[in-house]
Amino acid sequence: MAQILIRKLDEDVLRKLQARAKAAGRSTESEARQVLKAAVEGRSTKLTSFIGGGKHSGRSVNEINRYIKKLRSEWP
Repeated sequence: MAQILIRKLDEDVLRKLQARAKAAGRSTESEARQVLKAAVEGRSTKLTSFIGGGKHSGRSVNEINRYIKKLRSEWP
């Protein structure tokens, strides 16, 4: 597996990443891998799990839009 080193990472970004990791029960390193993978694959793991089965998920468009706004506000 490849490795990367991220220099000059904003302290606030690190704190948010650590909080996400704790909430998901993962290490910060594992959470960073998940975030990077989701970003390069063009998807959000939180949004995917929230929506579930798409239009058959039982969630209204308004619920989904509110959740998207919440995710955007949390994104580093």
